[in-house]
Amino acid sequence: MVILTTLSSPIELEMLKELFEENGIDIVVKHREAGEFLTIYMGTSTYGIDIFVKEEDELKARELYDLYFSEMQPIDEESLAKAAEEAVETNDSDSDEIL
Repeated sequence: MVILTTLSSPIELEMLKELFEENGIDIVVKHREAGEFLTIYMGTSTYGIDIFVKEEDELKARELYDLYFSEMQPIDEESLAKAAEEAVETNDSDSDEIL
């Protein structure tokens, strides 16, 4: 088995499981640290989820992963803070109109 990627959320895991199942690729999932417990208890984990595939499936798995997840770009802290501020401002202006 070889490591394919490390995911950051259970949602990504479910998406990947479905994609690979439809394409005949078996995966092994290993939560880091106490990640599995935290996912069960809180619904998410900050430790990451390692995904392993068979060596003979690695090339096909990487191609599928890259195609499927290429649209998902990580967001940096500054952009995230700006989006949060804009959302708060929008909610504040909406509540002022109601009053």
